[in-house]
Amino acid sequence: MYTKCSRHYVLFIICPKHGVAFILNSSRGSSKNEETYRLAGLVESVVGGLRWEFPDVNRQLFNWECGFYVMKWMHDFVLKYQNDNFPNTVPWSDERPLENKELNAIIGAWFTLWRD
Repeated sequence: MYTKCSRHYVLFIICPKHGVAFILNSSRGSSKNEETYRLAGLVESVVGGLRWEFPDVNRQLFNWECGFYVMKWMHDFVLKYQNDNFPNTVPWSDERPLENKELNAIIGAWFTLWRD
């Protein structure tokens, strides 16, 4: 699940069974307080209290790439991480910006998944 907030995309991964949720935000200097994210309160009103975590994730250099970062994290989570002892093992820990070739690769990967 993701939300569009202030013309910026972030990724929410919610694990109610484990009582934890993750907010992945590529913006440099982004808030690490769930109260900043309106959707967090709405999620808790449905599933109950959660422990909110803000993993160290890739940080974008400019203001236009956030959607591509979310696409990469969603792709990686669904195809690689969700069954690898997640959420006990959190796969994100790198704040380096993605290179253009990585952004292009994720676009290609999504097209491969969704083409006829």
